[in-house]
Amino acid sequence: MNRGQYFVEKTKILILNLVLKYRIHITVLYSISLYLISQKNTTLINLIAIFCFSLCHSAFHFYNRACDRDADLISNPKEALNNIGEVPKLKNISYIMAILAILIMVLINKAIVLILISAGMAFLYNNFFGINIKRIFFIKNFYMALFYSIPFCFYAYTVIDIPITPQMGISFLNYVFIILAIEALWDIKDIEGDKSIGIVTIANKFGVIKTKIYALILMLIAWFFQFYLYGSIVYFSTFLILYYIYFLKANCSIWHYHGPLILVLFPTIIILFFS
Repeated sequence: MNRGQYFVEKTKILILNLVLKYRIHITVLYSISLYLISQKNTTLINLIAIFCFSLCHSAFHFYNRACDRDADLISNPKEALNNIGEVPKLKNISYIMAILAILIMVLINKAIVLILISAGMAFLYNNFFGINIKRIFFIKNFYMALFYSIPFCFYAYTVIDIPITPQMGISFLNYVFIILAIEALWDIKDIEGDKSIGIVTIANKFGVIKTKIYALILMLIAWFFQFYLYGSIVYFSTFLILYYIYFLKANCSIWHYHGPLILVLFPTIIILFFS
């Protein structure tokens, strides 16, 4: 293998790790969402806060990847950590990321309670005072819906002092129903791995078809809130859910999960810079 081929191969491995193991594309979408929620506020305070909340979000994926190694080896080997020695290393990195995010927010004296909630939820998912949230049927999905919905709804208020309005409650419900749908559909890829470690999900309890019907109902409910808020549906979340409903099955390619998110990322960036 010549130097050029070696570089290409290493770059490919790096990209695959960033996407499949560390979910960097999801964190990028998360950070862009916070920027849009803050009404494209370009103050230094807002940009620093987005960085800190994104650090916490990424810390969650690092920590969860470390905790999920055994299940991933069964369901999704491409997402699993290659070496058991990587588990404590990745956990320590996630701790450092979260602590750094909290310290920076304390220094700028903004959204301290919200960053503590986000950081706490990132680690309590796998061990909530001795209880593994992931092993509690439905609660695991609802927990993740809150993990995303709480910062999405209260970020602008706590960071750039945008007033709380009654519409925030409707917006919160919209986020919850959309994320509940996506979380249920993503559990399809982990059916065998979750079963192997005793985790009961909607997908492995009721099957793929019923999971898709459940997600479709949740999306239709979310549409009601979206029409109330915006006068139309949110196309990106609708695309994701409809794509998953149509294409996902128990043994489909892992790229059917990550690919649509990457596709959504490009128009989101276009809106970010040109809208």
